[in-house]
Amino acid sequence: MKSRYSALTILAVCLFAAPTALAQRGVGDADSGTIGYIPGGPPSNVISRVFTHAALKDSAGEVIGKVKTATIETTAKIQMALRLQVTGLTPNTEYALVIDSTLVGTDTADVNGVLKMKFASPTAGRVPALPDVLKPIAAARQVQLYQVASQRLVASGQFGSYGAGAGNR
Repeated sequence: MKSRYSALTILAVCLFAAPTALAQRGVGDADSGTIGYIPGGPPSNVISRVFTHAALKDSAGEVIGKVKTATIETTAKIQMALRLQVTGLTPNTEYALVIDSTLVGTDTADVNGVLKMKFASPTAGRVPALPDVLKPIAAARQVQLYQVASQRLVASGQFGSYGAGAGNR
């Protein structure tokens, strides 16, 4: 029953909240600006696709990163993924990703100050799972990145859908 409810929720989001996202082309191609990782590879028998993104801005208003989500409903299942990439961070420092007041996960910036995180549902064991409370991920509104040790807000942004003619791909 829960999976049927989730499928109906995703369909409702697709039809009413983000109609331009239904016009998206292939998964992970350079022209569409879509997220590159969907568990299990490109799906067949696609019913709907919803893509959202958020530019992460620091306290000075400079864009230092981005978060992209993808939700793809097929005749067999619903796949969701989230990808974050941020640059200019303090090297070897731990950061926490928070979406709509829910901790999604933590990771450490590399020696160049770059932080990359991926989450998916289903995961197939390759990446961490999206928290259930954030499903459907296409309904996410706000994203924040905190430095763990200081609990300082480093960057934040608002999600929006994108499709043909939208900027910030």
